[in-house]
Amino acid sequence: MTLTVGLLGAGALGGRLQALLAEGAVAGCRLGGVRTRASSADLGDVGVVVESAGVAAAVAEVPALLAEGHDVVLCSCGALAEPALVRALAELPSGTARLLVPAGAIGGLELFRAAVRGSATARVQLHTTKAAGALGTAEAGTVFSGSARAAALAFPRTANVAVALALATTGLDDTEVVVSADPTATRTRHVVSVDSDLGSYRLEVTNVPAPGSGGRTSAVTAWSVVTLLEALAQGHAAGLHVPLGSTQL
Repeated sequence: MTLTVGLLGAGALGGRLQALLAEGAVAGCRLGGVRTRASSADLGDVGVVVESAGVAAAVAEVPALLAEGHDVVLCSCGALAEPALVRALAELPSGTARLLVPAGAIGGLELFRAAVRGSATARVQLHTTKAAGALGTAEAGTVFSGSARAAALAFPRTANVAVALALATTGLDDTEVVVSADPTATRTRHVVSVDSDLGSYRLEVTNVPAPGSGGRTSAVTAWSVVTLLEALAQGHAAGLHVPLGSTQL
């Protein structure tokens, strides 16, 4: 059975996914409707919707898509820090549909989740360094230090890794995030440190930015979504599941 994939957003990430689906490069999947600011395409006949339209669009449209019974892959997962979306998701009955978050530009989330879940105490830290322009500055240095929730609210277009890590581990309020700007950077660097009763873990990744993203999205993110879609097409569980009917985010 072929999984029909709808797209909400066709920018740097959504446009790449649209091309891959149209080429038949996503095993077991085919392209359905594509909804953008310029086109209100019907998504009624799709099996899953991939959202990559940004936080505002996610807050406005994802709850309705879920209520209609569509599974949604939430690429702009920084939207989960927005109180309006949290309230809307809490009003949806559990089991309505699935809200999934891809790993995106980092890995190791299953290991980090296990290290935190099996520990009485744990500390999770993320240090992200991006090109200064992607963070709205021309200066080098730390531009943010705080929780993953605060990072998502401060940098809604660049904090998806922080939110995905937080969902997998200690939550949006207890995951520590530092964001640094580097005017000379041509790649995005993420360093994850997890310390728990079970051990200490460190992951460093350096990603090439996606063309047309202004350094805000890593090129590997599209392939993370492809991997998730192919797993769904095969009937396998994939991505981070965000609970509906709950305010615990």
